[in-house]
Amino acid sequence: KHANMWSRAQVLGLYRDILRTHRRVLAPDLRLLGDKYVRAEWQLHKKSSGKILSQFLSSWKDYKDMVDNHHDQDAEPGRDLAPEQMQRMNDDQKEQLQRLETEAREIYKRNDNSHKHS
Repeated sequence: KHANMWSRAQVLGLYRDILRTHRRVLAPDLRLLGDKYVRAEWQLHKKSSGKILSQFLSSWKDYKDMVDNHHDQDAEPGRDLAPEQMQRMNDDQKEQLQRLETEAREIYKRNDNSHKHS
């Protein structure tokens, strides 16, 4: 879908669907991290339009579908970005992604260790 093909209701629906998916499938601390990141990104892109908005919405739809379809509980969640996705990111975005990845890995390790000791 192109950005101009998305209605306001569909954009807000996708946002709510992502938060609902987090609530349903993520551990509480990963959910907090994910929700915080989603809110920040959607706030940053609130006034975006055209190709940027289209790529933004398409990426978040792909993300939601990936999280929704992630049934293997033993696998570390997430996936690597394609090289062309990394090339489109500016330095701030790459830095933010690195911080998010580091924080998510720490949370995952904490959760994994607590399950092994219970």
